[in-house]
Amino acid sequence: MENTKPGIVLIVDDNAADCQILVEILNLRGYTAHILSQDEVSPESVAAIAPSIVILDAGAIGTYTRLQGLDAWTMPVLFSGVVDADMDRSAVFAAGGADYLAKPYRSAEVITRIEMNLALQRARQQTQAHTAQLQQEIAARQEAEAALNAAYELLNRRTTESTATLRASEAMFRYLLGRVNDGYVIVDDDEHILYANIKAQLYLALGREIDKAAPPTFMDLVMQQYRCEPQAAWALWPKKMFLNKAPVPLYLVRPETQIAKAFWLQVEMLDISAGLDTEAGRIICLTDITEKTSLQEELNRFHAVIAHKLRTPLVPIYTGLTFLVDQVATMPQEDIQMFIQNAAEGAEHLYNEVEQIVRYLGTPRVVSPDLAFSLAELDPLTKRIGSELLLPVITVSGLETVPDTCLTLSGWSLEAILWEILENAKKFHPRNMPVITVDVAKTGVQQVQIQVRDDGLTLSPEQLVHMWMPYYQGDKFATGQVAGMGLGLSMVATHLWSAGGSCHSFNREDGPGIVIELLIPCSNC
Repeated sequence: MENTKPGIVLIVDDNAADCQILVEILNLRGYTAHILSQDEVSPESVAAIAPSIVILDAGAIGTYTRLQGLDAWTMPVLFSGVVDADMDRSAVFAAGGADYLAKPYRSAEVITRIEMNLALQRARQQTQAHTAQLQQEIAARQEAEAALNAAYELLNRRTTESTATLRASEAMFRYLLGRVNDGYVIVDDDEHILYANIKAQLYLALGREIDKAAPPTFMDLVMQQYRCEPQAAWALWPKKMFLNKAPVPLYLVRPETQIAKAFWLQVEMLDISAGLDTEAGRIICLTDITEKTSLQEELNRFHAVIAHKLRTPLVPIYTGLTFLVDQVATMPQEDIQMFIQNAAEGAEHLYNEVEQIVRYLGTPRVVSPDLAFSLAELDPLTKRIGSELLLPVITVSGLETVPDTCLTLSGWSLEAILWEILENAKKFHPRNMPVITVDVAKTGVQQVQIQVRDDGLTLSPEQLVHMWMPYYQGDKFATGQVAGMGLGLSMVATHLWSAGGSCHSFNREDGPGIVIELLIPCSNC
């Protein structure tokens, strides 16, 4: 049992007068005293009190011996007895008692012996902890030394084996570094760049040839182009900062602009020598984590928006029905009908939201060639969707440039794509009456371009970048007041990506509105 309440003293003595004297002495010095008779002493009673130290009458040595095997006495135990009881003293120390208090009690002696034994106990615990820590460190060092020796022997053996082919190995090393996805930089002890593969040259804006007479330093190039985060960890560069024995990750960040998203690099100083020549010191690895970082941001957006979107239609349902349950007996008929109507509208709203989620998740990922869509059917399909959405006349042009052409998308997929694009054009138009044109043209090899133009809103660069991501929509603050879940354009992208196509969006140059561009593979174009 660990002493968790310092300052608590347990007194085991059947003599009430002696106990009272001890209590008064201890209370004056701020100690908390608890008294147990010999019959009351048990592992459970001692554990419940959790004393820092025990004063036990020498006559209770049998009780002490009986419980000692049960690990009840992990704290110092001071036996007390009359001054001339030599036999008691011998028995106490033979049994393992920490000290002896003479009766009658003297205040100074009691306090001195208690504090001395508590100090010894603390010192003993610290020594044990330090010893355990030293043993762990010794074991770790022995293990590391054994591993180091093994690695050293292996290195010596491999060095001996590869001496004859060193130059060929260096050429192969540079060749491989030049073709990996990560950037690798080799620097000397002063961080002058001696070598950079193609990726590193791109990340650091280096030329293909490094000026060997005056090579740039790694940090000079970094400071010109990036922000170093976290700054506290970079302050130790090239040393590493550790938290919980793990190195703190280092990042280079190029902040977001109106025309480009933020660009992220993770930097790692490899704990090995470059080994290419006598000047090469260390290898620095640069990993592009922009996509992973962006994905995490979108996941956060996903969680926040979906929670709000599903909560919004639930409010009139829950509050209305709850109020009806409590007040229906006393409410007028017209009020009851109003609450039911509101709940029904909320239920319809919720149903539509969930339907769009299910529709998005159920989007086909693989398109069968047997279901390919003929572009000859594009004009009637577009007009039918426009009629159902109550849109003005939609103009389709360019079909004559792609005669007898079939898309690798199914008719259902293309219908879903056009429906979402046209519905968005209506939803976000200031008057919900957009003028829409659909232009078709052949572009590239076995690829058709379909551009859908409207005359609605002009979007910000951030909206144009994120509009294809799930659960993103044009209402900046995601209030839930704009109809729909923002899933439509993400579903469009899912269809096209599954078929090997792509999608883009940009603002019109001749006035307000945007252009949705679809690049779709075709089977005979």
